[in-house]
Amino acid sequence: MSTVAKLRHLSFDEWLALAIAAKELLLARIRFATVPAGRIVNRLKDALQDGVDAPGSCNAARVSWAINAVAPRVPWRADCLIRAMAADRWLRRGGEHPQFFIGVAKDGEAFRAHAWLRCHGVMVTGGDGAEYTELVTPAGPTVFHQREDGAS
Repeated sequence: MSTVAKLRHLSFDEWLALAIAAKELLLARIRFATVPAGRIVNRLKDALQDGVDAPGSCNAARVSWAINAVAPRVPWRADCLIRAMAADRWLRRGGEHPQFFIGVAKDGEAFRAHAWLRCHGVMVTGGDGAEYTELVTPAGPTVFHQREDGAS
């Protein structure tokens, strides 16, 4: 089925989810451009300590579908951290408490970093991260520290 045919068959709720995903991705991109990365990571990680693991009203699978469908089609860069930030904000507004991860993997002589988000067993963004060594996990230490001058 062509992309146009698939779009014609979307329900109102699916169109609404795509619109919310685009908005959340834009807000995440703006936040990423205006807030130091260390502060963003610490907020994502610290938010975990306040929550419980009881399901909220937001559907993690729907958030995952919408974020990952829209991200490759927006006119700005929406890589793994932007997707995780967008999905995290959307899920928290719905009463969920997603788990945020950052990991690294060695690729020849270089390192690759990756961010992913999980909620109630659903891999919301970024896959399962199995090939990465976790640096930031829900139960792990914070690896970014704020300097007194506010920089990361």
